[in-house]
Amino acid sequence: MDKLHKKKVAQVLKNIPYKILGNCVYFCYYNYNVKVILDGYPFKPPVVFLNNKCISYYESPYRLVKKYEHVHKLCLCCSSISNMQNWNINHTFIDIIEQYHSFIETLKVFQKIYMIRNIKLPQEIIYCILDFVYFDTTNTYKILLK
Repeated sequence: MDKLHKKKVAQVLKNIPYKILGNCVYFCYYNYNVKVILDGYPFKPPVVFLNNKCISYYESPYRLVKKYEHVHKLCLCCSSISNMQNWNINHTFIDIIEQYHSFIETLKVFQKIYMIRNIKLPQEIIYCILDFVYFDTTNTYKILLK
């Protein structure tokens, strides 16, 4: 790895311990063991592995992924910053991890909503529960209940 790449990695991972082996960077982030392959980086998006699995939005439960796409009105692959059309040199591999982590956390909330969706309670009580589970000023969960 050349000096430019090492400097960029040091800048991105300021306070995070990391190891560089060849064109790969290894570190821990959000309780993930992260491996980043920097071929073409920063001009091409890096390949990011979390716990030895390449980031993939479609390995999550199909029903939840489709609901996510319906609610947010976007295609996960097309809207991801790791897509070549959305990538620019201002993005970092941390941004890719943050975006994926946010996606996973949203799916966890969707799963909780599905779990209480079929409980026979008054609508007001369900909304109170959902406000507690999923703080959302746009009331997205009302769409999920349909």
